[in-house]
Amino acid sequence: MKKSYILFGLIAAVSFTVVGLAVGKDAANKVMSNVMLADNQVESQPNDQNFDNQNENEDENEDEMSEPQSQMDPMNEMDPMNEMDPMNEMDPKNSDFNFNNLDPNHNDNIQNEMNNKPPQDTHDQFSNNPQDPGQQWTPSEQDCKNDYRDAKRMENEINQFIKNATKKNTDTSKLSQSLEVVKQAKEKLQSCTSLTGEDLQTIRETLMGNNGVQKELDVSRCRNEYGRIKKDQERMKKDFEMSKQHLGKMGKEVSGEMSQKINEQLQRIDRMAQIQETKLNLMDETDCKLWSGGDYSDQQMESDDLNAESQDLSYEMDDFWYEFKSIQENAWASEMFNKVEQEVKNAFEKEYPKMPKELQVKFDMIASTVKELVAKGRECQKSNDSECIQKIQQRLDEVAQKGAELFRPPDVDFSKYGFDKTVNQNFQTATQDMNFGEANEVINYLLTLDPTLAAKITDPSIANKIFKIMGRIPENMKNKYLDDVGKLKEVFGQAMQVNPELANYKEEIIGYSYFGDGLNGLVVGLEDLRDGKITVSEFASELETFRSTSKKAEVNAGVTKFEDATTDTWFYDAANKEEFNLIGKKIDGKQVFDASGTTTFAEMLKVLDEAAGLKQVQGETSYAKANSHWSKGYYKAVEDKNITLMDPDRQITRGEMARLITEIFNIPASTMPTRFSDLAGNTYESQISTLYSYGIIKGDDGSDKVRPNDTINRAEAFTLAKNALDKLQYATISQDEMNAYTNDLDAIK
Repeated sequence: MKKSYILFGLIAAVSFTVVGLAVGKDAANKVMSNVMLADNQVESQPNDQNFDNQNENEDENEDEMSEPQSQMDPMNEMDPMNEMDPMNEMDPKNSDFNFNNLDPNHNDNIQNEMNNKPPQDTHDQFSNNPQDPGQQWTPSEQDCKNDYRDAKRMENEINQFIKNATKKNTDTSKLSQSLEVVKQAKEKLQSCTSLTGEDLQTIRETLMGNNGVQKELDVSRCRNEYGRIKKDQERMKKDFEMSKQHLGKMGKEVSGEMSQKINEQLQRIDRMAQIQETKLNLMDETDCKLWSGGDYSDQQMESDDLNAESQDLSYEMDDFWYEFKSIQENAWASEMFNKVEQEVKNAFEKEYPKMPKELQVKFDMIASTVKELVAKGRECQKSNDSECIQKIQQRLDEVAQKGAELFRPPDVDFSKYGFDKTVNQNFQTATQDMNFGEANEVINYLLTLDPTLAAKITDPSIANKIFKIMGRIPENMKNKYLDDVGKLKEVFGQAMQVNPELANYKEEIIGYSYFGDGLNGLVVGLEDLRDGKITVSEFASELETFRSTSKKAEVNAGVTKFEDATTDTWFYDAANKEEFNLIGKKIDGKQVFDASGTTTFAEMLKVLDEAAGLKQVQGETSYAKANSHWSKGYYKAVEDKNITLMDPDRQITRGEMARLITEIFNIPASTMPTRFSDLAGNTYESQISTLYSYGIIKGDDGSDKVRPNDTINRAEAFTLAKNALDKLQYATISQDEMNAYTNDLDAIK
C-alpha cells in the first residue's frame, strides 16, 4: 500500500503548539534546580583536605564519578513549590545528600560541643539505663540494633571506597584502618548484652563521634560529590545556552515591550550562571568547611545572599516564561499551518494519483477536514487565542489517527528546540513501527521535557517500552513515570561504573518494563548498589520482586487490564486494544487474558465486526446454528456481506482467521509472493498472501512457516485483529465522522 505524507508536517508542527515553555523555561529552571541541589549536597559536608589534589586528574577519573540526579519535575516547574528553598539549605533535612541522616541530633550535638555541653544520646533510651548517671547499666539487644545497622552500612561503604581507590591506584591504608575499626565494633555489637553502657558509648563515639569513622566517610563523600557537581556545571552551561539561543531567535521576531523583556530574561540567565560559578568557588575555597558549623562567617553570609538572589531570579524567570508562552505558540502555529498546507498540496500532486479509487474517497474526506481545521486554527492564531489553538490541535490529531496508516510517522528535527541531535535518530528508531497518532503523542511529550531527560528516555535500549505505554498511563502519572525512567537510566550507568559485573543483569534491568512501585524500588536498589550499601548478588535477588510489583502496579493504574498481559509481553498491545474492549477470562479467581488459550469463530467475529464499525442487528439470522447463541446479532450484521460463516463455537484456525479478516474489511486479493514454505496450494493461500502484502501477518518467528491449518491461540488471533485494524482502520472512515470535527467550529473560542 502506498502511504501518503500529507500529515507528516501536521504532527511535527501541531506538537509545537503545546510545548509553550518547553525548551527555554525547562532548561533554565532545570539549571536552577541543579544549583540548589549542589548547595544541598555539599553544605552539610565537612572536609579537611584541599580539593585541588583530589581533582587534578578529574578527567582521567571521570568514569568513577556519577552525575547527580535531577531533583525537579520538569513538567511542573511553573509551580514555585517545586523549587528547593535556598534559605533553608543549611538544614540537613532539605538535602537528599546528607551525611548525618543516621544521626537525627547531629546539629544539636555540634552546637552542644561549641557550648562545652555533652552530646545528646542519638539512639533510643537504654532499657536498663538508671536515672542515676553514676550507676552502672547493661544494654539490651534492642539498644544495639541501630548501632549495628550503622556499622554494617559503614562496612559496605568503606569497601566501596576502597574498591574505587584501588581502581585509581591511590592509597587505601587509612580506609583499611577504618574498615578494621568498624569490623571490630560490629563484632562487639553482635553480643550487646555482654557490653557495659560505657562500652556501648565508646563504640558510638568511635563510629559517630566528632573524630569517628563517620566523619572520615563524610570527607570521602564530599570529595566525590564535589567532583560530580563540578562536572555537572558544563551540562548546566549547555542548558543555559539552549535557552539563550531560543530566546535570541524569538527576540528577532518580536519588537517593542516583549523584545525588552526578552533581553531582561537573557540578563537573568547570565546572572544565574554567575551565581552558580561563585557558589562552586566558595565550596572550593573553603574545602567544604563552610557549612560544617562554627561562627557565621563572611562566606556563609555571601552564600545566603546568593541563595536569596537566585530564588528571586527564579520567580522572575517563571513570570516571564508564563507571559512568553503565547508568543511561542503563535510562532509555532504559523510554522504548523504553513507546513500542513504545503504537505496537502504535495500529497495531491504526488501520492493521490497512485491511490486506489476507494482510498481516494477516504483521502478526500480527511484532506477536506484538515483544510477546515487549519483555517480555524489561523483564526485562533490571529486572535492570539492559545486555548483555541490547542483545541484545533487535538482535533487534527484525532483525524490523523483515524487515517494513521495512510501517513508515515512525523520526522521532527528536535535539535531546533534545544535537544541533542541523537534524539532525532533515536526517535525514528523507536517509532518506526508506530502509526501516525502514536508517534504524535510521543512528540508531544518529548517537546515538553528538558533536553537531558529527553535524551535519556529516547535511548534505544528503553525507548520502545516507554513509548508503547505512554498512551495508557494516567495523565497525572506520566510526568513522574518519565522522571523515574530517566533516573533509572542515569543511576544504572552510575552503578555500572562501580560494579561492572552489573552488566550481566542489563537485560533484566533496562530491557524490562518496570512501573510504579516496582520502578521506584528498582531505582532505590540501584542507588544502594552504587553507594555500596548492598552487593550485586543482593540486588539481583530482588529483581523478581520488582517485576512482580510492577505487574500489579500496571493493573492498578489501568496500564493493562490483565496481570498476564503486561507491558513486558509481546501481545500487550493486542490484549489492551481499546477498540476490542476485552474483559478476558476468569481463571483461578483472576481476570486474565489467557494468551495461550484457544478462541472461537464467534469471539473473533464479534471483535472484527465491532472493529469495522458493524454493530449487532436484532432478529433471526439466516445462519441457523447462531440463533440460540449469544453472538446471533453479530451473525445477523454480516449475513448480507458475503462473509463465510462457521459454527459459533468452532475453534478457529489461522487460515480461517485470515479469511475472516479479508472478508470483513473487503480487502482486494493480492498475488504478492510470500516467504511461507507451507502455503502453496492451501485453501487459504490467497487470503494469507493478501494479509502478508499488507503487513498484517508475518508467520512464525525464525521460521518460514505460517501453519494455515493449525488452531490459532488468543494472543495470535488478537494480534492479527490488531494489525488489521491498525492497517485498515482508514477504510471504515465515514463522512459523518469527519463532519463531527468541523460542524461546531464556529463555537470554538
